[in-house]
Amino acid sequence: MPDAQAKAVEPRYINTNRELDDINDIAWFFDGREVEQGWIKREQSINTLRRLNAGNVATDFLDVFVALGLRSVLTVPTFESKV
Repeated sequence: MPDAQAKAVEPRYINTNRELDDINDIAWFFDGREVEQGWIKREQSINTLRRLNAGNVATDFLDVFVALGLRSVLTVPTFESKV
């Protein structure tokens, strides 16, 4: 089995907590059914999270990143779970 390695991403550095507010918008792209048109925004969102993680967010803004960003992405209620 070949070694799976992720491509290197350009780090995204942030200076304030307010810059992390954009992460809340990412959660919307993971809500609902998976459709062909939704994959582009999902892939862009994952790349944004990877760039933030490669930058300074994990060291300088970890609490805000986890509280606002990752939790909102990981706990998105899906349409199916509302039924």
